[in-house]
Amino acid sequence: MHIDVLVVGGGGAACRAAIAAADQDAQVLMVLKNTVGHSGTTTHKCCEIAGYNVPGCGDPQDNEEVYYSDIMSAAMGMAAPELVQLLVENAGPRFEDLRRWGVSPAVQDGREVIMKGCYSSRRRGYTIEGHGDPIVQALLAQIEKRRIARMENATVVDLIVKEGRCCGAMVLDEAGQIQLIETGAVILATGGASQVFLQNLNPSDVSGDGYSLAYDHGAVLKNMEFMQAGIGFFHPVKSLFNTYLWAGFPFLTNARGELFLEKYLPAGLTSKDVMLEHCRHFPFSSRDISRYLEIGIQKELAAGGGDARMCLPVSFAHFTPEYIQNLDYDADLKQLWPMVQTHFKESGVDICREVVGITCVAQAVNGGIAIDHRAMSTLPGLFAAGETAAGPHGADRLGGNMMGTCQVFGEISGREAAGFAQKNGRIPLCEEDAGQAERMYAALFRDVDSAEMIQQLQCLAQENLFICRTQQKLNRMLLEIERLEDAFWSSPAADSPSTQNISLYHLLNSARLMTLAASARKESRGSHYREDYPASNPAYEMQITLKK
Repeated sequence: MHIDVLVVGGGGAACRAAIAAADQDAQVLMVLKNTVGHSGTTTHKCCEIAGYNVPGCGDPQDNEEVYYSDIMSAAMGMAAPELVQLLVENAGPRFEDLRRWGVSPAVQDGREVIMKGCYSSRRRGYTIEGHGDPIVQALLAQIEKRRIARMENATVVDLIVKEGRCCGAMVLDEAGQIQLIETGAVILATGGASQVFLQNLNPSDVSGDGYSLAYDHGAVLKNMEFMQAGIGFFHPVKSLFNTYLWAGFPFLTNARGELFLEKYLPAGLTSKDVMLEHCRHFPFSSRDISRYLEIGIQKELAAGGGDARMCLPVSFAHFTPEYIQNLDYDADLKQLWPMVQTHFKESGVDICREVVGITCVAQAVNGGIAIDHRAMSTLPGLFAAGETAAGPHGADRLGGNMMGTCQVFGEISGREAAGFAQKNGRIPLCEEDAGQAERMYAALFRDVDSAEMIQQLQCLAQENLFICRTQQKLNRMLLEIERLEDAFWSSPAADSPSTQNISLYHLLNSARLMTLAASARKESRGSHYREDYPASNPAYEMQITLKK
């Protein structure tokens, strides 16, 4: 196949990239594991709402300079200033695109709901009910309007690099046939790698493919130790435990009905102290005392305090209308609590009457493929956007910034990739060029229980790479990854291909990259917490880079 721009992925960033490339008169092909509208993290309803930050939309004291300052403060020196500036300048225009295409923020009492996101000093987050699904549905309509070609239910087996450029890909299509695609540019928008962990809020098609493919072909990755985790509902509904819920002091016990949090707190702190501090942000961060919520939950689960699903029960029975209205500090709870109740009722759960299970969950990776202002990686012809790319975020990330990042850098990557392809043309490929994908082709045809191996990896990562990290745990993680890889490659060849083998390969590769970066950063900074190095160290005010 011969095209101008190949977009790998089907979420918000991938869809926006495809639209932007098509608007430059480029011939575009999207390759995605599922179907558009059902692929990627953007469509995965892991929360009742999504936020989209636009400076100045909700506070007259807010502007681009304040927004920029908030991002850099949350990043703790780990973000790329040039990319942050691009995000700040383009978040508004890209949201206006979405409005024009039919995305409408939530409205209460005749006014759009503007929330104050994690680590933000001002209200600037448009509230979108249904998480990112309305965004992707609007983008899908634009994709169909432009008649952008799609290869759905397909897997990119490997990239093709020739003459120092990324110029193609080997794809296993829905019919089980291998396709060699010759292209002027490739955009990786495959999401993150939180499926590395057993308890996560990512769909199964998000397995670190972009990180792994880029790394294997020599592109630089950055900030892979900064993984956004936090507390989430895990039974009977999987959803983020949003920050504003802590303002009502939910009743948290272990599976035996015992209050446990106090025993994990330093002297002088109470459970209400840490809950109120967690009203400022959803994600776990080592930067403040809110960290003791996640640390306490993890330690109680490790001590056997959880139920059969490794969850802890939490009750909201006291969240009556009168109780909510009389709170001294509500952190948006008063206006957003009705949306929470509706979200749970749609899943058949009355959150005011039923006890639900919570745990610590992996949500997103704040690092990824290093890109420049064109969204191009260090490998010419290879672009990245959304959670797959590093730079707009750092040690911590503003709530409501990932949706904006997907739209801003999706548009930039599509526009720039089209320009690159039109300027440089395609490099002709032949069957011999597919030979460089021999290793990944061999991985596709292994006779192995990849589902069982993925679960082994996830359990190991949950124990050794999640929230409370130590050098001993990280060393064990690297040894176990090596053991799993040896078992994978020593398995016999199979007669038919298995795309789950490719997912296993990328998850193992991504887990190693995250572990290496976490091991190299011998300090605690934002979302990266080392129990053996619990304080931040000025000597580590630099980005950890990974290159094969």
